Amino acid sequence: MLYVQPCPTKGGAAFFVYLMNYEQAWNELMSSVPKLDPLMAQKITQRAWRAIRDTRRWSFLKVETAIYSPNVVTSGTVTTTQGSPTVTLDATANAAINAIGTNPSAVTDRQFRIGLGPIYNILSYSFAGSTLTLTENFGEPGAAGQVYSVYQSYYAAPTDFLRWESVVDPLFAFSLALNRTKEEIDRIDPQRGSVNQPFMLAAYKYIPAAGAVAAKYLYELWPVPQVYKRYPALYQKRGVDLVAGELIPTAIPEDMFMVKARFYAYEWAASNSGRYPELKGINWATLRETSAAEFRDLEKDAWRQDEETFLQNLAGNYLLPPYNGGYGANYLQSHAPFYG
Repeated sequence: MLYVQPCPTKGGAAFFVYLMNYEQAWNELMSSVPKLDPLMAQKITQRAWRAIRDTRRWSFLKVETAIYSPNVVTSGTVTTTQGSPTVTLDATANAAINAIGTNPSAVTDRQFRIGLGPIYNILSYSFAGSTLTLTENFGEPGAAGQVYSVYQSYYAAPTDFLRWESVVDPLFAFSLALNRTKEEIDRIDPQRGSVNQPFMLAAYKYIPAAGAVAAKYLYELWPVPQVYKRYPALYQKRGVDLVAGELIPTAIPEDMFMVKARFYAYEWAASNSGRYPELKGINWATLRETSAAEFRDLEKDAWRQDEETFLQNLAGNYLLPPYNGGYGANYLQSHAPFYG
């Protein structure tokens, strides 16, 4: 498929670029191996796509997003019962929680606690019933008229997520530490008594898919945020299978992609040579070895070109000290050397 792109070295003059799409890839694969049917050709093409996609942090898999922390809700009081997941809200608390809506997150994405007691996840909310239902039974002594907090500690990673690249606080001018886990925060602050300004985004847990609800990874902001705030972020996505009409990204050369696909197709041909006369008499193992060697050379070039186009892998932010070593941009600027 031909596309017109401007050439930066020729004053923006147009030139044609050929981009292969999914259908063209698996159809070409069928012409390389006899008796390869369309369904198997598509399966092998997807397998090659996944193998190439997972080899590195490709530039086309980097995505911009943002994490939003909501304001804490504390209006009114609640009644809890030990051994029950139901929390009864007074009229003021019910109105305040109902006003949450989904901006920036739903009630069921948030957490509930009494004072500095254990943190509970919220399973559901009923405005008509004036109740919150927790994901587990309330374990502490119950009481009426209790002061409470509904806020958000845990944040779901985007769909098709692989890893965080950068999360920053633009107001206080520092980057959040991303190389932390819940267990580490448990040792630092088991009570989660530190609140307001987070400077860590720690891995919390994985939640598998259930029915129509997709699987997700949860991360914890710490210290616990209490105010509405936007944290711009970059993340690397894992990528998904190709769909009809989808173009192979320009960072992946057509030759490299097809060599990888043929590598897997030759494996199929070798295992099916006893079933089809057309596949006999061909040394599929040698063809596979040749494809593997050819792919390694093409892959090196593709990696280099992708890095030249979009530098990202030579010195990732995982090499830098967490949250700028404790110093924000304002501090560094005010303490910069003076050359008079």
